[in-house]
Amino acid sequence: MQSVVQAVLGGRAHAGRDLEPVHVREVPAQRPVLAGDPLVVVSRDRSPALGLLDRLFGHLVHGGHLPAAATSETLLGAPAGMTQGAPAGLPGGIAPMQATAGLLPADEEAFAFEIKWDGVRALVHAGGGRLHVQSRKLVDITPRYPELWPMAELVDRSVVLDGEVVSFDDDSRPSFGRLQHRMHVTDPRDVRRRMDTYPVAFMAFDLLWLDKRSTMDLPYTERRGMLEGLGLHHPCWSTPRNHLGDGAGLLAATRAQGMEGIVAKRLDSVYEPGRRSRAWVKVKAKPRQEVVIGGWLPGGGNRSGRLGALLAGYYEGGELQYAGRVGTGFTDRTLDELARILEPLERATSPFAGTPQAGVRLRDARFVEPRLVAEVEFSEWTAGGTMRHPSFKGLRDDKAPEAVVREPTAEGE
Repeated sequence: MQSVVQAVLGGRAHAGRDLEPVHVREVPAQRPVLAGDPLVVVSRDRSPALGLLDRLFGHLVHGGHLPAAATSETLLGAPAGMTQGAPAGLPGGIAPMQATAGLLPADEEAFAFEIKWDGVRALVHAGGGRLHVQSRKLVDITPRYPELWPMAELVDRSVVLDGEVVSFDDDSRPSFGRLQHRMHVTDPRDVRRRMDTYPVAFMAFDLLWLDKRSTMDLPYTERRGMLEGLGLHHPCWSTPRNHLGDGAGLLAATRAQGMEGIVAKRLDSVYEPGRRSRAWVKVKAKPRQEVVIGGWLPGGGNRSGRLGALLAGYYEGGELQYAGRVGTGFTDRTLDELARILEPLERATSPFAGTPQAGVRLRDARFVEPRLVAEVEFSEWTAGGTMRHPSFKGLRDDKAPEAVVREPTAEGE
């Protein structure tokens, strides 16, 4: 992210679109704007969309903490007295509510808009010296993220929080690619080695339980108010601000900054655990798609003897439909890891309905059981139903293959 221009306007934060600065100074790109700064943030070209996103990022971490503050040196073990597991009186096994992929709602004033964090979903049960971090598939992932362990002692109330575990790149943008270095790691020694290079933070966006009471039957606005009242101010967790109305502006801003997109949440909506609800709509700034890996093609040239491309698909009517081959976006380490994971999944026949087309030489294809889910970025869907220029972003172990379907793009296809 380029450095931004900040203007001091009487100690109050403004949108920064039509205001003349009293004082202007430059902030280096590696130093995100802190919430404690009495500054308005505008983009270098004073674009309203970028100004809106800058404001949200400028107030992202209340109290001026950065997610990278926690390290393996400061978090070598769990806090004294911490016990893994949900606090007494809190329910376990809550499946998170899921958003429906779609376009911006026409009645934007009835929605709040939040940044889509390009992380991994997590429910945090914390309080009273106990902590339990649960994945979307109800797997215990507490040991993977020591940065969150102090929540057991520092959260004053017993809570169940919904949010995402996120890793940020050098430009302070959420990076699913960087998170790949943490989200699949379970060995404690390996986790600690990676903490300094790939730190994570928890972005809490909903409150499901407070002390001995469920809040899931309350409307979104009340849950958000209660969540913000918890004062989650820490280097490794925070409650990022939402934005009421003007979803089009926020979507344009995320697109300009190369981010994943936004989520629209109806203001009067209750929390529906385990359901994919139209009360929440995820709108992508650029085409991204979860895909099921059904096979791979050997590489050539400098990839001779290694994986060259993945054969990807999605489910429709109970059958795996071919969606194209993904041949870019890999590091050498990723190629080695994919080869290791795919080898025991090999099968003799294609898992795809019909015959994969789009340049696939079937005699070269190596098919696998459709058990792995990946996320890819691409330019558009072709008339033949495949992705154009898909690029690998990473594996997802929090999504069931049979739940992967073709999702609409922001352009309305």
